[in-house]
Amino acid sequence: MLGKVTPELSALLANTDRVTLLSGPSGAGKSTLMRAIRTDPDVQASFGLIDRPAWIVDPGLWEGLYDSRTRSMFLTYNHNRVWIRNIGDYSDDEILHVVRQSNELVVVTIWDDPEILLRRANTRIRSTLSKIVSFKYRTMKHLYRLRVQLKLRSLYQNPDQVWRQYRRWLTFCDEHGVSKHWSLRGKDSSEMTPMTDNGRPLWE
Repeated sequence: MLGKVTPELSALLANTDRVTLLSGPSGAGKSTLMRAIRTDPDVQASFGLIDRPAWIVDPGLWEGLYDSRTRSMFLTYNHNRVWIRNIGDYSDDEILHVVRQSNELVVVTIWDDPEILLRRANTRIRSTLSKIVSFKYRTMKHLYRLRVQLKLRSLYQNPDQVWRQYRRWLTFCDEHGVSKHWSLRGKDSSEMTPMTDNGRPLWE
């Protein structure tokens, strides 16, 4: 997950023509799509990567890919972030402010039903708990992860709040000059559909 703007990321952004932001809540499938972009030629072609990309993978503290041939960057963004960290609004997030400075910003909003997100959150909680009780992983990182996962579970137990968060994200993208916006449900990369048509949001 894109957590902060590192010097390594800033240096690459300065040499990037297009940033593709894979956004969605925790458990929606952002990392799954990122792995497919890295390894699957069919998925790469859907993002305009015709030749085999020359990837730079995960420099610094961010989950991303950079293709030096096309000067294209792919980043994940957890749109639960503003809620988890009490940032306020998406327009107040420094990360989004920096990413929006790119020449072309493409957003892929990955979504799924709150019930499915809740199920995945519970699976992650069980996995984290098993690591903690094994005494091998009782680190601050895992304890922090568990705290965040429990907070996310409380969010996903309120479907209305989840849908409101989706709408806040879509409104932000519409109001802040996203070049292209696509929607993808869950982990099925073949179902990517456009969210805008000549600047008009199709989600309303």
